Amino acid sequence: MMDNNLDWLNTGSLFAKPEWTLGNSCNPVSHSKNQPMALDLEFAVEPANAEETIADVIGDAPLVQGLYNHLYYTFAATNKKFKGGTVTVTATLRTTPPDLVEILGGDIAWSVKTRDDGPFDAGSSTSHSIYFTMNTPVSAPGREAGITQRRMRKSVTLVGQAKPDDPHAIAHYLQNLFPGYTLKPNPDLAQFNHPQYFAVGDQVESGAGAWPASDHFDEMAECQAIIRFVRAAMLQVGCPGVMAVVVVWADPDSHAKVMEGNWGEGHGLGSVSKTVNGKRWEAALLDDEVEEGDVLDPDGRVGFNNFEACLKLTYGGKTMYYGGGSGDYPTKEEVISGSFSSLCWYSVVTTTDGQVRNRIEKIVKNYK
Repeated sequence: MMDNNLDWLNTGSLFAKPEWTLGNSCNPVSHSKNQPMALDLEFAVEPANAEETIADVIGDAPLVQGLYNHLYYTFAATNKKFKGGTVTVTATLRTTPPDLVEILGGDIAWSVKTRDDGPFDAGSSTSHSIYFTMNTPVSAPGREAGITQRRMRKSVTLVGQAKPDDPHAIAHYLQNLFPGYTLKPNPDLAQFNHPQYFAVGDQVESGAGAWPASDHFDEMAECQAIIRFVRAAMLQVGCPGVMAVVVVWADPDSHAKVMEGNWGEGHGLGSVSKTVNGKRWEAALLDDEVEEGDVLDPDGRVGFNNFEACLKLTYGGKTMYYGGGSGDYPTKEEVISGSFSSLCWYSVVTTTDGQVRNRIEKIVKNYK
């Protein structure tokens, strides 16, 4: 985990070891939930010529602040040899670690109780942050690559809010944080390349991928950006399952056969066209009802879509398609019928007042 906690960029330095030194700042760690935990502790024993004795090490955290609960936990190491100089011992967590994806924070008071000379205060390690994940964090592919403190904090917080220990329930929760999808850019989010969250034309890549979308759920995003964020957050907490960002579309030349391919490989209706009576027709999936002959503003009420982007998740013998802002579906065919009103051919026309419009030439298939 890198120490960038200021922005969404994949920048910063790896947190240095040791994570804690008396009198210095305490670095955060991540740990798989409900798994054993051990700490390597290094003590400076004075005077340097102190004779050897047997001791127990105790680390008490009496009030640990969690997202959902307050926990008490104890680390301990027993029957360890202490003598003058540097002594290293391993203390294990003796209380039950949380079986939740959450952030724990608090102080640990350390003491060393010797057989010969009684207890010694060994100081407190303060302001701990432990990010309990589902498993080992995984860096997402592509623009969302990288594990940073800000990304970890956001992912653990959101996945923890989903609560069920089920990747399908988590995917459902995360993609439904967006009230829908949009194809229209918000100028206030131009620095992040909203709504696609990657550079097009003369734009410059933000370097943050789809991560900033988690600060702007109400502004929505393109379906593929929503799903890229969902996958990245799930991987950041080590969520199990096979995940892929796929696009689903219907082929107007094959009786509206539903197709599927990996996002970013040029799949979809973006290059599907034909010439009819000297006029160029293009194909699109429409998200609102139309009739043949309608002339529509391409930026108006009806969205002209090349595909629906989905997180295809397989876990526990179950495969689901989580459409970015459009719903959850067990099959790719239901992705299309649930997300769109029709598959159409349209042409681009210029009205008498000089406005560029889309004319619906033929409805290949109605889904509503």
